[in-house]
Amino acid sequence: MSATRVRTAFSLASLLLLACASTPAGPPVVHWGVDECSHCHMILSEPRYAAVARSANGEEARFDDLGCMAAWRVAEARGKWTIWAHASAGDAWLPAATAWFVPAGAHTPMGSGLLAFADRGAAAAVAPAGVTPLDWQALLARTGARGSHPSTSGT
Repeated sequence: MSATRVRTAFSLASLLLLACASTPAGPPVVHWGVDECSHCHMILSEPRYAAVARSANGEEARFDDLGCMAAWRVAEARGKWTIWAHASAGDAWLPAATAWFVPAGAHTPMGSGLLAFADRGAAAAVAPAGVTPLDWQALLARTGARGSHPSTSGT
């Protein structure tokens, strides 16, 4: 193999490695008390109500309230996004696509009252009487039907 071909192959391999390394794995880092919500522009200060997102091209978004995240996804976000909701208890980021959401009447930053849980049973345990936990698709459908933040009223 000629030296030119070796240099070309090395350059292409380097570019591929850089492209793969440019989008970090896992949820975006949040700088609490500094970062602002991509939907309502409030400062993120309470992890248990927060959410984060990353697009296929590496763009990131952060949310102070799970309701902001749902409203943003329905109204503004285009393309493929990976979204994480912060668990209502503990330090875990949950993939929104597999999380369960419940409007539990919590005092959240923007008043959605939404809490996120890793499983349906945990969400059902804190749900008010007559309120059914929502999976990701049901949360988005409900948010779209209401045209804004999902609220604590109704199911």
